[in-house]
Amino acid sequence: MTFIPNEADAGIDGEQSELDSVDLDVILDGFRLRGVKSGCAVTAGSNLDSIVAAGSILYDGVTVAIPGGTLSHAAAGAQLRFDLVVADSSGTLSIINGTAFYSSTYGPSLPTYSNKVVLAIVTIPANATSLTSSNIVDHRIVIGTVDHGG
Repeated sequence: MTFIPNEADAGIDGEQSELDSVDLDVILDGFRLRGVKSGCAVTAGSNLDSIVAAGSILYDGVTVAIPGGTLSHAAAGAQLRFDLVVADSSGTLSIINGTAFYSSTYGPSLPTYSNKVVLAIVTIPANATSLTSSNIVDHRIVIGTVDHGG
């Protein structure tokens, strides 16, 4: 379920707690029948790996099986960046790398995505060599089945 932590609860960087365009797009995707039906939680693996649990997504109203798997993030640079962990309409998992940038006025920019379901935003700190649960913010929009009666 989409979770935007309070600043005090942000594990790595206060930037994790700010509402941004990806947060709004993910919420709107739920209205487009794009989201998670079950599973697909993202956890930290070894090194700079994210582990995605098996599950299923709904993409434009069609259920798509997600096999789960381990994804490796690109090496960390000298600046903080945010990566998106996503699944597409064919069931393929991938990472969309963010742009490393940081200043006292603006944090790193989030990457854009299209035709994908966002599962998590992962903070890649400067010079990081591993991830923990504090790096990962769950951005799954869980879409359930509604019984309208009849």
